[in-house]
Amino acid sequence: MDTLAYRIGDEVFDQLPPEVRREIELFFWVGCSMHKELNCCVAFEKGMQLYYEGRPESERPVLLANRDNDATIQLAEEGGESTAAVRRALKVSERGAIKLISLFGALVNHKDDKKGLHDVYENYFRPAIGAGVRFPDTSNTRYQSHGRGGARLLAYLEEHRTFMDFVKDQKSKRTLNHMEQNIVKGINCPRTIAQMIAFVLFCMAVMHPYALQVRGPGTENLDMLDLGPLHDSVKVHMRKLIDNPKLLVSDALDSYKLATLDGKPWRDEKAWAACVQLAPTHLDVVPLISAGLKEALDCFERFTEEFAKGGRIDTATPAERLAGCASSTNDPNEGLLGMWRKFSRESPSSTVGHFTDQAMFRRNETQTFMDEVMNTDEDHQFLRQEARRIDESGVEKARQAELNAHKQQVVDERREKDAEKAEKARKETERLTAIGIELDRAEVEKMTDPKLKDQLELHRRRGDKEIPMKSHMKNKGERLAALLAAIGRLEGIVSVASSS
Repeated sequence: MDTLAYRIGDEVFDQLPPEVRREIELFFWVGCSMHKELNCCVAFEKGMQLYYEGRPESERPVLLANRDNDATIQLAEEGGESTAAVRRALKVSERGAIKLISLFGALVNHKDDKKGLHDVYENYFRPAIGAGVRFPDTSNTRYQSHGRGGARLLAYLEEHRTFMDFVKDQKSKRTLNHMEQNIVKGINCPRTIAQMIAFVLFCMAVMHPYALQVRGPGTENLDMLDLGPLHDSVKVHMRKLIDNPKLLVSDALDSYKLATLDGKPWRDEKAWAACVQLAPTHLDVVPLISAGLKEALDCFERFTEEFAKGGRIDTATPAERLAGCASSTNDPNEGLLGMWRKFSRESPSSTVGHFTDQAMFRRNETQTFMDEVMNTDEDHQFLRQEARRIDESGVEKARQAELNAHKQQVVDERREKDAEKAEKARKETERLTAIGIELDRAEVEKMTDPKLKDQLELHRRRGDKEIPMKSHMKNKGERLAALLAAIGRLEGIVSVASSS
């Protein structure tokens, strides 16, 4: 019946006028402008890390490993060994400007206000900075928080270095903990500072002006579908800076006219002045800007593909864009999510239904309606009775029961799939065990492709990690060569074992 319905539906749909079919099929996907901005910042940082890839440790930003990984690495350096644990510690440990900014944010403005040096930092810097002394909220990863955090550190670089000495000397044992030691290492590392200069200039020149145009004052009613020209201008500007990255480190007072996306003055004049003053003594700044911009541009192009020329948004009529009007950011959704999290913390016994009712009450200006229409004692009594009736109806319990039932269904289905997978694996193991490993090269060379695959799998299961991945062997010849090599390795192992 369903198949018949689909077939009839397709036939009826095909007979509709083209404009009606387009209206039905028209669907816009745009994402969130600020997530595009966030991903570009991540890509810029990736580009800076790639710039240092393959260089000796002495020519890279200092490693800022956590306490456990740092201990593993130091022990290996003392013993001259490179174990799997050491390689893993090096792989997962981070370095660079973003890591330093994150560490400093966690130290002086931790998302848990019971941790860190919030008051110490603010009291120390209030005479120099004045209002707005709190360090940007990098601990909660707010939009542009790392760019603003880097700007703060650079604008008062020597003061922050002195602050870390102050932190150490105020302690009874005059010692810093491991995170604080990492901050000191990072803030005194020239290559880490070079990365920070490049990142801050990128944020002030490209991402901050972009954010203002999609999320700043007066953009509350901005339609995301109208932002194609803005996104094109961002790409053009990034290409211009890639071709001439020195525009960002020019010390000309009017350099912003060419360097910033909107041609307006630098957001943070003090941070910009610090950047151009420090850049000549940090030789990696210009190539870092270029490397970061290339990755950021590639990222921005991927995240704005929906605005491509000739695409669905580009060819939409003004009426279609108006009908599909979308907010330029996800703020309305994420704002409600944040409100719910705060509400649930402060009122743990309340329900989602209570929160929804209160949110609708505020958003729909229900109080104004009540003041005008429902303003008698009888009306209020009716509302209280209705509220009790809804609470006693068990709506929330039913919703929770439905959620639990769905989760149980998901768990049951996954367990069933796991059991089927395990049974399939058991049968496959039995089949391969019955076949056994063939060591006669003459017999191996006569094998068909499926038999070669079986033999390779047997060698994988005995622990041969040098066999290429299945996807890396494109034909029978490559599989035969890999199998012969595996046989050679196995014979070598057997020979060594026999001689010992």
